[in-house]
Amino acid sequence: MFLNPVMLAGAGAAVVPLVLHFLSRSRFRTVDWGGMMFLGEPGDRRWSGGRVRQWVLLLLRMGILGLLAVAMARPVVAKLWGDRSEHRLIVLVMDCSGSMAVGEAGGQSRMNLAKEAALRVLARGHAADRAALVEMGAGGVKTSPVEEIQQITGRIDKLHSGAGMADVARGLLAAAELCDRRNLQLMPGAEIYVIADRQARSWEGIGDSFATAWQGRWSMAKGARARVYVVPVGREGVVENLGVESLEITDGVVVRGQPVGVEVRVHNYGGQSRAGVPVTI
Repeated sequence: MFLNPVMLAGAGAAVVPLVLHFLSRSRFRTVDWGGMMFLGEPGDRRWSGGRVRQWVLLLLRMGILGLLAVAMARPVVAKLWGDRSEHRLIVLVMDCSGSMAVGEAGGQSRMNLAKEAALRVLARGHAADRAALVEMGAGGVKTSPVEEIQQITGRIDKLHSGAGMADVARGLLAAAELCDRRNLQLMPGAEIYVIADRQARSWEGIGDSFATAWQGRWSMAKGARARVYVVPVGREGVVENLGVESLEITDGVVVRGQPVGVEVRVHNYGGQSRAGVPVTI
């Protein structure tokens, strides 16, 4: 198996030394003259030895070009026995909900802490590993294709928190979908990392129906397996939170600079009264 099979096309360059060899021979012409009859046998032996050296050098040059093309194609030899889980598929399920913008000790937001945790996970990977990204937040769940670790690292840098909540159940099922049979045949060891804060609402979908769907998804991939790790970010025990559940226009048409009636539904997830909290739209 090759990680960059396109570079195998460069193996065709191995014939260049052979072509140059025949082109150089075509520029010379052999002319016999009378004095050569006295040097026949020793000269033949010297010429034969020189031809052997020329062919050895020619094959060596061709082999160097061929091996260079194979090396650039990055071959990966899978074991025929034992555990092949060193070639892993790493799926990062990232919480990008609004609560990830909350600041933590040290002046960093939960989103920054989540990015650092994701980069640490990828830093432990190998060249043969592949990775994918699942974003949970505004707009539901978004997934990236399975790519090289360096490409996923660039995607993580662009993540940011936004409106909406994280649905861990949907994120995990999307991660399982990325671990399809084709990927798991190449990399039978899959690792799924859920990096999120401790918002209980994000985990509401984890129940009996989810367990049934999860088990059914993996029963289709024979011999495949996936390990799920949860990486929490943010302070433990912080449950006091307010969330905007809905926003509706009740009167008028939205025009810039003009008043309009708006109904905002705010949910208090804490135990203390939050009456009078301003809401800026």
